[in-house]
Amino acid sequence: MRQERTIKLLLTGILLSNICYAVYCVMFGSLATPMMAFYSIDKAAQGMFTSACSIGGVACALFCAFFGERFKKPLLMIPGIVFVALASLLMFFAPPYEAVCAIALIGGLGYTFIDIMGQATVTEYFPERTNAILPVLQIFYGIGAFVGPMLLVLPVRESEPQTFTLACLYLGIASAVVAVIYIWGCKSSMRYLPKVDTEKMKIAAKKDPVGIFRSWKAWMLLLSCTLFNCFTTSFIAWAPTYYHTERGMDFESSAFVLTAFYLGLVIMRFFGPKLFKKARPYRIFIIYALITTVFFVLSYIIQDNTVSAVMVGICGAFRAFGMVCTTMTATQLFPERKASAASISVFAYSIGGAIAPVFVGSMAESFGFTLPFIVITVLLAMSAVTMMFLAKKSRDVLG
Repeated sequence: MRQERTIKLLLTGILLSNICYAVYCVMFGSLATPMMAFYSIDKAAQGMFTSACSIGGVACALFCAFFGERFKKPLLMIPGIVFVALASLLMFFAPPYEAVCAIALIGGLGYTFIDIMGQATVTEYFPERTNAILPVLQIFYGIGAFVGPMLLVLPVRESEPQTFTLACLYLGIASAVVAVIYIWGCKSSMRYLPKVDTEKMKIAAKKDPVGIFRSWKAWMLLLSCTLFNCFTTSFIAWAPTYYHTERGMDFESSAFVLTAFYLGLVIMRFFGPKLFKKARPYRIFIIYALITTVFFVLSYIIQDNTVSAVMVGICGAFRAFGMVCTTMTATQLFPERKASAASISVFAYSIGGAIAPVFVGSMAESFGFTLPFIVITVLLAMSAVTMMFLAKKSRDVLG
């Protein structure tokens, strides 16, 4: 009974950490308008916050890919949730612009630890339940991303831009509470976790730290997921600003568009366990990426904001399994390097986030959002094409 309770506490900590991770991810997009006003910066400079998060994510993903197998996966979750809490709390003090970039990088390190090591913990210690737990993990991320934009704007008054710091404070407090829960669960459950023979993984990681990245398949999977996430990170970073400044929605309503995106994502993820029993992950990735492309185009060309928001919600629904499909495909291709495999999707998310939001912000500053949105739409379609090529060349493994 104690064993079951402590393992449930550990899994609860992982799930709650994903909610905090998600809220932190949407924070800079949801609070873009007051932050730009407070710091007197343009869109490109605002995009640097998301890029700084992603640079931290790249650094963390590289660490996990090369050295993650040498550590117990649940323990590496601890700095993750602690860093997210610390970064959020530091934002409350409204530090200078350059300091915010550094703080964003710390937050990026933190949520990447949560993402990679949360998934690696599930696939390593609960292999028979992976197809059920991973989609639930994604559901909890979706819940955080869904409620995040609404909750973050609640304490903010547009006439007083400095009030954005209150949203950061509340997120920091919530993350600190979750950190305590997870550390307690981790400490209590380590003795009860299933015994996993990781010696071969550790030896392989020490002997060949670059491991899976010697295979062209890892690079192809990374490219596909990066193209996919150039779209995702750009949309998250700029959707509220676009609907507020170019489509005439008020500040609170523009945040709702991002909420609609994640509402679709959350609803779709409830179908994940059944869906993955019927279709292979790479096929879901391809089909859903193409459907997302179609509905994103519709959301942009339809001028009625309510209908457009519905299209955005459908985009969110069919974008729901991009990261988890990449992770499942990676672990199929590289079953003995789970931490490295799990890092591919997060590495791709970080690369996309480091490049695309600044690119979109810079172009939007000069030309509006039409041209950069066309570019990220093309990249989204190309992600499906790249995955098709990989699947065709890997039928012996992927089926």
